[in-house]
Parts: sequence; structure tokens; C-alpha cells
Amino acid sequence: LMALAGIVMNLLGMNKGQQIPPGIPPQYEQMLKAYIEFMEKFGVVINFAALAVAGVVILGGIRMLQLRSHGLVLAGIILAMLPCFSGCCCIGIPFGIWALVVLNKPEVKASFR
Repeated sequence: LMALAGIVMNLLGMNKGQQIPPGIPPQYEQMLKAYIEFMEKFGVVINFAALAVAGVVILGGIRMLQLRSHGLVLAGIILAMLPCFSGCCCIGIPFGIWALVVLNKPEVKASFR
């Protein structure tokens, strides 16, 4: 949902011309300006990438419930563990590790079609 909101905001130009808050140290001000400029140029692309990653994670979860496509499930788990594309930062890491351990057990692998 955050990626969709980001796409809409970028396409409507809501991210353009943001002001730097006063009182920021000069070294951080330069980094913040560079970040704002980067996001104005590439925000749509980054949000589409996040949307694609979310789609693979959701599809991997559905396939895990169906016990199909073991490789896609593993790809979805690994992508869910990346904190840069998740809305909840690092919450996917412990669940991803747990899922990888369980899915790599021989009896669980054998149950996939």
C-alpha cells in the first residue's frame, strides 16, 4: 500500500519542492538535498520495484499455503527478509529465517508439488 501511495504522490508531483527543515547540520542538509533530488527523479521507479517485490512475496505466501512452487516460495521469503522493501523494517527477518529453516526440512520439501 505504501508503494502505491508513493507512486500516486510522485505522479501527482506532491514530492516536488520539499523544503529542508531549519536547524539541520550542514553535512546532513547536503545529504537530505541529494536524497530529495534523487527521489524526485526516481521515486516512481523505486516504488514500482517495491510493488513488484511485494507481489512476489504475496504470491510466494499463497504458493506456500498451496504447497506448490518451492523455488518461488523461497524467493518470496528471501525478498520478505529485505528490510529496504518492507513497510515494517526488520520484522520479516526472524519470520523469514524460521520459514527458511522449516522449508528446507526434507519432509517439508517432499510435500511440495
